Amino acid sequence: MVDLRQTHSSLNRILFSAIAVIGIAVVLLVLLGFFSKKTDVADRYPAIMAHRGLNEAAPENTLAAFAAAVELKFDVEFDVYECQSKELVVIHDLTVDRTSNGSGAIADMSLDEIKSLDAGSWYESAFVDEEIPMLSEVFACIRERQSRETTIAVNLKTISPGIEEKIVRQAEEAGMLSQILCFGMDEEANRRLKQANPLVKTAMATTRFRGINLEDKEDWHRAIHRGDVDAFWVNFVPDVDEILAAQKAGKTVWFHFRKSHPAKAALRATQNGVDGICTDFPIELRRVLSASRHESSEIDTQP
Repeated sequence: MVDLRQTHSSLNRILFSAIAVIGIAVVLLVLLGFFSKKTDVADRYPAIMAHRGLNEAAPENTLAAFAAAVELKFDVEFDVYECQSKELVVIHDLTVDRTSNGSGAIADMSLDEIKSLDAGSWYESAFVDEEIPMLSEVFACIRERQSRETTIAVNLKTISPGIEEKIVRQAEEAGMLSQILCFGMDEEANRRLKQANPLVKTAMATTRFRGINLEDKEDWHRAIHRGDVDAFWVNFVPDVDEILAAQKAGKTVWFHFRKSHPAKAALRATQNGVDGICTDFPIELRRVLSASRHESSEIDTQP
């Protein structure tokens, strides 16, 4: 006959031993975190986002650039404008002059006029067939090629009536609402995005909200508690405590690494723990971060 009292006693010993082991492990983890004075690149590896697609390999804001970025597992960023015939197109500038063989403002051109332009030859003759894409085409391009959920940053620099709802509806139709991160020119644009669908993620950009300067610590800590903001899109490197406070509040922090920034800014952003870095040079940034992570690992394992 099984001695239930003995079995119960054995189970208690096992349970107490397990609790003791877990307790020791927790204490060690806390102590390691507390006493660690170095934040390694190896510990914090942000997502890398291709600004206007992979323009290191293809003309910016074309399907070729977005396809290349997604196939290399980069996230993507682009700007959206409404043309004269009310369709949404993806292009950086207010005009087609710089990135096509045409001229004129997007707002003054129909979709047919925009689609007739060559948006690739200015970059290289091999891209002669590239067009200025519609937003729906970009969504389809990403969806067909992604092997993971690609984060898609949608920048609204010019606000046309109803553009926020159009963006949300097209993301819904593509089944990609959870992947987009939108940031408008001001808090009203973000409010309209949330009205279109409360689940859409919105970001606060560095200088776009009236009366808020994210480079000011007090403004930063006030902003992280706003319900209409899911992320911060900044062109400076926040301090570690600011990033941690934002992440604790459920926000993500994206650093826009511009050509004007010193090269070390991307490493500092990584070390400080940003969630992602948007750059015109994603391939080079990945190489630099990978090398830094490898060097940190070698240093850590040296006797």
